[in-house]
Amino acid sequence: MAASSSSQVFQEELKDAGERLLTPPASTPELLILLDKVELLLSRVEQAPSERTYDALLPVMKALIAPDLLRHSEIDVKVSVASCINEITRVTAPDAPYDDKQMQEIFEISVMALGKLSLASGRCYTKAVSILHNIAAVRSCLVMLDLEFDELIVEMFQLFLNTIRSDHPQSVFSDMEMIMSLVLEETEEIPLELIIPLLRSVKKGNQNISPTSWKLGENVLNKGADKLRPYLPPAVQFMGFDVGDFAEIVFSICQDASRSEHLNGLPISATGPSSSDDSQLKKASQTKGKRKRIPEKEEVPEMANGMENHGEELVGCQIKVWWPLDRRFYEGAISSFDPIEKKHKDQGNDLPSSNVLSDTKMDSADASSLPSPSYEVDAHNPLWNYVTIVEKKSDGGGNVTWQCNFCKVIKKGSYTRVRGHLLNSPSAGVRPCEKVTGKDVTTMRRLEDNKAKGRKKKTDSADASSVRSPSDELDTKNPSDEEDTKNPSNEVDTKNPFNEGDTSNPLWRYVTRLEKRRHGGGNVTWRCNFCNVVKKGSYTRVRGHLLNWQSAGVKPCEKVTHEDIATMQRLENEAVGRRK
Repeated sequence: MAASSSSQVFQEELKDAGERLLTPPASTPELLILLDKVELLLSRVEQAPSERTYDALLPVMKALIAPDLLRHSEIDVKVSVASCINEITRVTAPDAPYDDKQMQEIFEISVMALGKLSLASGRCYTKAVSILHNIAAVRSCLVMLDLEFDELIVEMFQLFLNTIRSDHPQSVFSDMEMIMSLVLEETEEIPLELIIPLLRSVKKGNQNISPTSWKLGENVLNKGADKLRPYLPPAVQFMGFDVGDFAEIVFSICQDASRSEHLNGLPISATGPSSSDDSQLKKASQTKGKRKRIPEKEEVPEMANGMENHGEELVGCQIKVWWPLDRRFYEGAISSFDPIEKKHKDQGNDLPSSNVLSDTKMDSADASSLPSPSYEVDAHNPLWNYVTIVEKKSDGGGNVTWQCNFCKVIKKGSYTRVRGHLLNSPSAGVRPCEKVTGKDVTTMRRLEDNKAKGRKKKTDSADASSVRSPSDELDTKNPSDEEDTKNPSNEVDTKNPFNEGDTSNPLWRYVTRLEKRRHGGGNVTWRCNFCNVVKKGSYTRVRGHLLNWQSAGVKPCEKVTHEDIATMQRLENEAVGRRK
């Protein structure tokens, strides 16, 4: 009797809280208190509740998906709502508590809330840890797979690898590892967008910069080795790196893949992927499945035996070079060979010797030279300038896979979705970028106005440089390369309004000016374009932050890789040479 009475009191309390939430208080502090109470009550509800408890739960379930709460302007409220809904998901598991459309919006705010794991502590951080644990415990990530929320899954992978750090509780690391491993295990066809973040996390150099991210990526790759075996070699080749540039587990998986397939009789070595990668890529992409998204290449003819060490003797030969972004061959001729760098040069473009062997074929007939593949700034659709093309459609259609240069999320769609993401247009059906500022939006809208007025492409490109973007021009190299996607550029930007043409201090271009001292002094308030930390000081502090100089009295950037540092040091050396 006592137990029944206690249960009845709890049900009444749960129902009352839900009814109060249907007409939420206008005050944010009061609303947060109510949401905390609701979450506490939900945490006491067991899975497969009684019919009476489920009936008491209905007002809460209805209230939490109301637009006023789900799309609340306050981040603290949205994170609390996400935490409450995750408790409901736990209660109803393995069934989803809402319809597919509602679940998409729920997962979107859940992934947004997981981003608060980057905080050191606080209300949002605590709730993000709880949300992460519930997703792992009830395997709600499988619902994301079933509903084909591919972009959100990719975003979640990127978020985990970017935010994990050594001072996180072990449970956070374990939950992330479990979710990522489970997704890879249950995915019918693993998309390239999931593999690239994993490979980047275990790239040599990252072990010292982000050791916890390295360990997470290594563990996930190790657990999913069997499933990843056919996908990893072509992914490494797509990124333009050698397997030796990554952790030992990558080399091991690729070597096993080569041994098991026996393609061409050529094992993959640390000197670079073999031509068998193309066959593996094609084989992997031919398997039908609702999750197939690995880009399918054209058939690459096998090279004749004994071609693997060609160097200077290839000069003058006609070649066809595979360009993964366009997914087509470009014809040309090898004009020179550098024996030190072991690179061939084709019409001004350096081609790694290993890539010539695996991605080119000899053509005895002369062919008209095609221009080097690149992505120009589109004056008619100028916002393409603020994303990086990852994969174009083979049929030439408008939908492409692209990566936002601000928040680094990878999405798929046409220019309309690019606009929706960058300009915060809900009607585009895409989640808006949280890294774009109001000033950025104003400038980008002005660019589109310029287009409408018929202004020329050069004017649009010049205006575009005033937006704080990690890249001032579209990447003409492989956009999956870590260096190309992270660095604002590999050249000094003399048009950057921040450095005002200062090519003698090129690292200014890697930070964004927030405020300059009125008397014209050297100290300014600036924000790092890599880690987004805001600091104040002169060029010396900028260099100390970016180049990891403890003597500069500033905390070094944790997001800068060894490749980034090498590029910035090269820019500084070039600046010294110009001064001489």
